Amino acid sequence: MTGNRPNILRLLSDQHRHDALDFSGNTVVRTLGMDSLAAEGMQFTSAFLPTSLCSPARASLLTGLYAHNHGLLANMGNFNGVFDKQLLEQVAYTQLLNQAGYAVHHIGKWPSAGSRQSRSLRLPGLRGR
Repeated sequence: MTGNRPNILRLLSDQHRHDALDFSGNTVVRTLGMDSLAAEGMQFTSAFLPTSLCSPARASLLTGLYAHNHGLLANMGNFNGVFDKQLLEQVAYTQLLNQAGYAVHHIGKWPSAGSRQSRSLRLPGLRGR
């Protein structure tokens, strides 16, 4: 990105304890790549997980809403049509970044819509797979 705005790289290595990574104090697991990124970037040392389920937690990260507000309450694909009929209608931080001129990309998995459905359902403001 050009100008005075910083580049933003958000890595989500799935849900794990705060001390599961080497740079966070783990003496058993070696996470050299993450350690290098943490040394050169920003670390969030206080965090809150709104739910212990993967898909609802990711939907909360995307929208900033609790699971009972965005409606995705299970890891069951497009459960009751919530993903395409409710979650995608929410304003996501990715859309706000796009509006601010950022190019936003997604690399990796997004299991919330299920493997077949995720090919046709696009996350708000994201490009990529």
